[in-house]
Amino acid sequence: MAKIVFLGTGGWISSIERNESALLIETQGSNYLLDAGEATFKQIQKAKINFRKIKAIFVTHSHGDHVLGIPSVVLYRTFLTRHEIKIIYPNKIEKDIRNLMRYITTELTKNVRLCSFYAKEKETNAYEDKNVKISCIKSKHTSFSVAYKIVLKKERKTIVYSGDTSPTENLVKFGKNSDILIHEASLCNKYENFSFKVGHSTVNQAISEGLKCNVSMLVLVHLGKQKIKKRKFKVKNMTVFIPNDLETLYLK
Repeated sequence: MAKIVFLGTGGWISSIERNESALLIETQGSNYLLDAGEATFKQIQKAKINFRKIKAIFVTHSHGDHVLGIPSVVLYRTFLTRHEIKIIYPNKIEKDIRNLMRYITTELTKNVRLCSFYAKEKETNAYEDKNVKISCIKSKHTSFSVAYKIVLKKERKTIVYSGDTSPTENLVKFGKNSDILIHEASLCNKYENFSFKVGHSTVNQAISEGLKCNVSMLVLVHLGKQKIKKRKFKVKNMTVFIPNDLETLYLK
């Protein structure tokens, strides 16, 4: 059964219980990591995930709370197995990713393949194998950032991951009628006007985006210091789920 493991549900400024951004999708015996903030390596260990089965790491943008965990994950993965691992990212952050990788270049990292793609306002293919098809679009953040759409072929499920973004019609079109939208909710609702200046979303804005996308489930991540009273509730026909770190969502 496919599953999503929420390794880090916080962002740069979050409560102490929430690690920085990272989530992992497991399907058909392969693992796909989306973003890897600080301490992702330790979170993978805690979740008892098999490092050898991580095929690729997908990066939304180059802010530290999304990329600083990549080096330790890659080093340990290449130590365990010489099978290739891909790091996949938009071409606009090519320099940042290569600079990050410069500091861990060893004999082991010869099996790390850096793969950039041209991200646009329109949907662009980023990766495909026998298990998944992954595409992206440009999102709306303070630095160049993308959202990813992951189609699980056997399960016939579609997951959209917003990365960091303020509300944008582009993402609504991209995520329309998906099964699950994983959307950031960095800010309390009183900061709605401020959210557009910093390229983030409030909880209510994320819920509104989910309803516009007509998804079955909205998952809120990249949380700040909001006090969460209910972690699962309904808004119209949409289920809203707020996971804790290391929680797993099984895709039936």
